Amino acid sequence: MRTRLSPASRSRDQLIAWAGGQKDSKLSAAQSEAMDYVYPVWRLTNEEVWNVRLRSVVDFVAIHSRFPRTGCRDAAERFLGTWLSNHRSMGERILPHRRTLLDGRLPGWNKSAKDVWHARLDEVCVMVETLGRIPRSTEKELRHRTASTWLKAHRSRADDDWRVVTLNERLPGWDESPDKLWDDQLAAVVAFVAANGSLPHQREKDGKSRTLGSWISTQRKAGALSEYRRAELDRQLPGWAKDFNDVWEDSLKYVTAFYNHHGRFPRVGSSDPIEVKNARWIVMQRKLARSMSPERLKKLDEQLPQWRTKRNERWRQNLGAVADYFATHGGPPSSRSKDRDVAYLGRWWQHRNDVQQRNPERDALMDELTPGWRC
Repeated sequence: MRTRLSPASRSRDQLIAWAGGQKDSKLSAAQSEAMDYVYPVWRLTNEEVWNVRLRSVVDFVAIHSRFPRTGCRDAAERFLGTWLSNHRSMGERILPHRRTLLDGRLPGWNKSAKDVWHARLDEVCVMVETLGRIPRSTEKELRHRTASTWLKAHRSRADDDWRVVTLNERLPGWDESPDKLWDDQLAAVVAFVAANGSLPHQREKDGKSRTLGSWISTQRKAGALSEYRRAELDRQLPGWAKDFNDVWEDSLKYVTAFYNHHGRFPRVGSSDPIEVKNARWIVMQRKLARSMSPERLKKLDEQLPQWRTKRNERWRQNLGAVADYFATHGGPPSSRSKDRDVAYLGRWWQHRNDVQQRNPERDALMDELTPGWRC
């Protein structure tokens, strides 16, 4: 006597075969509705079902940048991984048109697990070279976060595992702890500040510098920084927690003090990195003038009356004002005058006599408009 198997005791393949055979049976409307609910593809032909499976695997690869695995916890991925693994084991028994579709839509589908792993490692190595560091789970791009997860999964493997050995050879430091990576990033930012005189920002031209700027921005937004990390930031990067408005105010204060002391704006060609940084800041304010808030425009106009004027035009305006002062008062303006505008012209005039690199064209114009300035 043949024993009938209950649904619970049947294998997945047996259940799928049974469901596929129902399309040739005369089912009631209620039975058809139930089949539609539990197995939507039961009405399809074997070829149509195969194409559905292929599309599912293609979609999975597009989202996860890898093939589905047979040994994962997720049942849906495990099903697709088994489907793909079965096709790898079929070899030459796969129908030619199906092999063509697999080769066209899933390049590398028939590679061994080891070949796939090495290909994935090659991709991660390219990411590391581009980023200048090991990718993290907090990256903006999904592919970088996925790479971080892939590396993290290897930390639990034995040291003599061939994958761990290969990672140690090609990606030194891939298994460093988050604290070690954080300390390394802090050291990189400190080195940037020492070389450039300011904290990096997210608009830097260099990719690595932009990464450091993003890191600093992330630290400002991290509400649950540990006491150790906050203390290290305070100790090594004073002012790191200032937001954009605070930084803007600091730059305005620096440029105003510089302008009042030197009688000119900071220069991009200076050897002082702090002066260069603030020279770029004032250039950026001119570019943003049309979209700037009224409050900021008012502050710039009050504290830096000539901030909108380009360098050569501003120089000619200053010289014309000094010439008018000469004509009216019979002498140069004083930098100690109580009148703010006169004091500014006095500082500018003193600076003209102190500059180390003379400009013959400007000197000739000064000889014409303000005779005796060389005395």
